Amino acid sequence: QVLLLCGDVTNGGSPDEARVLGGELQGCTIPVVGVLGSHDHAMGCPDLVMSTLTSAGIRMLENREVAPHRFEAKGDHGCRRSD
Repeated sequence: QVLLLCGDVTNGGSPDEARVLGGELQGCTIPVVGVLGSHDHAMGCPDLVMSTLTSAGIRMLENREVAPHRFEAKGDHGCRRSD
């Protein structure tokens, strides 16, 4: 089993929103893997959102892949805002 977070894990890209999610998932007993989506770039600090989630034990993917328990997932750049 694995919990896959498929982007847009925040509403507006706030590190505080990421902290709340990370806190909620810290008790998860299965591996948690995620990628960022366009909402997570909205405030212009996706690196901070990603590091906040990583600090909470969530394995965030960006230009790397992981295969926990024979499940393969790859994270690319996600949807980056161009504005």
